[in-house]
Amino acid sequence: FKQVTLKSLGLHIQLGHAIDDLCCNPKHAFANEFVVMDTNSIHKVELDFCECSMVQMHIKQLLRTHLFLATVTNPKTTTTFHMLELFQLLSFEFKASSYEYYQ
Repeated sequence: FKQVTLKSLGLHIQLGHAIDDLCCNPKHAFANEFVVMDTNSIHKVELDFCECSMVQMHIKQLLRTHLFLATVTNPKTTTTFHMLELFQLLSFEFKASSYEYYQ
């Protein structure tokens, strides 16, 4: 097996619209370098924010797709809600630290 990124496989995430609804004015996130941390890996993906007339803040667009931002100013890294829920479970039940979770 060869390790490849989801971006190189063609995964493209469009925020702010339904799955089959295309955005008329997409805005690339940081030159198409966006990182999503999930329970199975850290993924590089291509992500576009919606910039059309029904635009919402970038933060809101990410949160509505269950992606939690690493920073609120110019986000380029997120964590899935699933990963945060798993960390919460491990920290409450097993008293695991964030360092132990990362390992």
